[in-house]
Amino acid sequence: MPHHVSFYAAPFLVALSAACGSKQEGGGGSASGAGGSMPMTSSVGGTMMTTSTTGGAGGPTTSTSSGPGNCMPAPGGPQSPKMSFFVTSATNGTNGGDFGGLAGADKRCQMLAEASGSKGKTWHAYLSTVVLGAGDVVVNARDRLGAGPWYDYRGDLVASSVAALHANPTALHHEHMLTEQGNAAPLSEHDIFTGSTADGNATAFDEETATANPTCKNWTSSGNADYGTVGHTNASCADVSIPSWNHAHVVACDPQSVQDSGGSGRLFCFAVN
Repeated sequence: MPHHVSFYAAPFLVALSAACGSKQEGGGGSASGAGGSMPMTSSVGGTMMTTSTTGGAGGPTTSTSSGPGNCMPAPGGPQSPKMSFFVTSATNGTNGGDFGGLAGADKRCQMLAEASGSKGKTWHAYLSTVVLGAGDVVVNARDRLGAGPWYDYRGDLVASSVAALHANPTALHHEHMLTEQGNAAPLSEHDIFTGSTADGNATAFDEETATANPTCKNWTSSGNADYGTVGHTNASCADVSIPSWNHAHVVACDPQSVQDSGGSGRLFCFAVN
């Protein structure tokens, strides 16, 4: 199986466009976040993550602006107290698809949110899991987000409900793809692990790619024999070849394959309450 398998038909199996910002097309290759920020490495949930020192509760320091030419959201200014969705500023370094399981991924979302100044909320990563052995249970990403509504860093409405969030492949618009620090998620790192179908459910076998258990062993594997489903932060951008925010393709879970595909191990985080 190739390390990057699309869920879409043959006409879409082309190199990602410049708007898609893939690494193969000069999208950057930095895992440090937007704006050339200084990375720091720390351990969360038993795995190492790389965080950015740019921005924070006082607002981002980048000058990126939105528009049809670059398909990136403008920086958010001061963080809104309504923030209940963000893309992690932290990448997963050399851990690929290993986040220390759901608990480790949730802990990352919680820690980053609180460090940015968001208090009094419970945060979950948008990830699904499947039954791989004794003690495992099926977890659907859509069932662990709360009821909504959710708002981005600026306080703009992301989705009013679980149904609205999954209404179509571009329901999570690229204008909302801001980190907890208010910076735009890098286009060169547009792949976000989800392990989910388009409707937000887990799947033990994806028939479209003939991939079994596309959850990186329930988010504990960084091996190239395991695979995880990813979505795209730029799904709503013009001319993107694989327009789906949560179910674009699968990628091998090792860090090199994650990087080569256009990812860095970032997560979608939602406040449950």
